[in-house]
Amino acid sequence: METLHFCRDGVLRRTFSRYDRNAGKHHFYLVPLRAYERVVDNHVFLKSLSSTIEFEDGLTVGELMENLAPWAETMIGVGVLDFPAFLEEVRREPARLVDDVEKISLFYHASLKAVPRWTSPQPGELFGMPKASGKLTLEARWGMDALLTEAGQKEYDGATSVAIDYTPMSEWKHLPIVIEEDGTFDDETVSGLEQDYIGIKQPVTDASYPLVEEVRASHGGIFRHRLPIEAPSPRFFDCLVLGFLWEVGFSFSPAQRDEQIEKLKTSMAQIDNGEVEVVPFPDGKFTQEDTEEATDETDELDRKDDEEFALKTAWLDLIEKACWKLDLPPPREE
Repeated sequence: METLHFCRDGVLRRTFSRYDRNAGKHHFYLVPLRAYERVVDNHVFLKSLSSTIEFEDGLTVGELMENLAPWAETMIGVGVLDFPAFLEEVRREPARLVDDVEKISLFYHASLKAVPRWTSPQPGELFGMPKASGKLTLEARWGMDALLTEAGQKEYDGATSVAIDYTPMSEWKHLPIVIEEDGTFDDETVSGLEQDYIGIKQPVTDASYPLVEEVRASHGGIFRHRLPIEAPSPRFFDCLVLGFLWEVGFSFSPAQRDEQIEKLKTSMAQIDNGEVEVVPFPDGKFTQEDTEEATDETDELDRKDDEEFALKTAWLDLIEKACWKLDLPPPREE
């Protein structure tokens, strides 16, 4: 399968080869994807979602976004984010530049954990009790880290990375972005809670195995075994879309991201000013006041559900009419 190359000049390229039988030689090229799209296959961009990707050394976040700029409208659906709006933000002059982050790292992580099951909660209980499922599940994904500089680590009390997806992209577009070749595998069945879920009081992996690193919680207890693994070949959709763009576009657009930040700041200010009292549930039990607040929240959720039902009912009516015009079978209820 061909490889997509994200280049520092902002031009997305694709590997291209031809074989000269007479000379017995293969010729390899990097051709701009837009030119290949025009000459060879106008569907090549979407066909490349499963292609492996490579980043030119030194590629920055801003340069990566420019590589995708010709397909900005397509990326709305592919990445489930307002890509044109983020691209506009990247091209904007920043109010400041992030200077405590060294690079953006795309990493691969897999974890083995138990499938949780619970008993039905008893009256007055917030949750039921965990019960054994006898099953394991393997979760694996690409993700992103904003790795701190040495000075940044001191500022953040020894942390090695920081959340950056709520920072305007114009302020971190200059950061290099890399794909890590090494990944990690975590055995979470070391945890007592995970062992309750699976019903076996023993982790899958052995702590004495030379490659196992015991990961400890802040209280000192071991809660997972970590092993080094080789990351699979990074593919456009799995690595870049799911691992990077879904993180960046979690709120869908810069405007919605900023709105969420303002709501969060308001909530934090109310807590700091004593306007909102944060009280944990004792032993998972509800008080009468808790129940009344939960009822208010439920009423609000019911109102939103009713609004969504009305909207989708209207959509369904329009879809049915569109089916009639397009000579398609109408929607059917399953």
